[in-house]
Amino acid sequence: MTYEDFERLVQSSFPNDGNIRYGQHWFNTLYSVRPGVANLIRGTLHDPFHREKVSEQTQGYARALWSDLRAHDTVN
Repeated sequence: MTYEDFERLVQSSFPNDGNIRYGQHWFNTLYSVRPGVANLIRGTLHDPFHREKVSEQTQGYARALWSDLRAHDTVN
């Protein structure tokens, strides 16, 4: 899965019913497909979980981590 595939998955699967924030959905989806990347983002300034939107900086950081070997899907 490419980062672009991930973005499409997040957008197409967002329930938009008011029960979940977009940033929460984005992070949960990230964790389900790339837990290593999610773990590197969790708890940092880039973590969008408690936000309604995902910043361009967070998206850029996630995109950069996508191919980073340190982020290859190890769940901590």
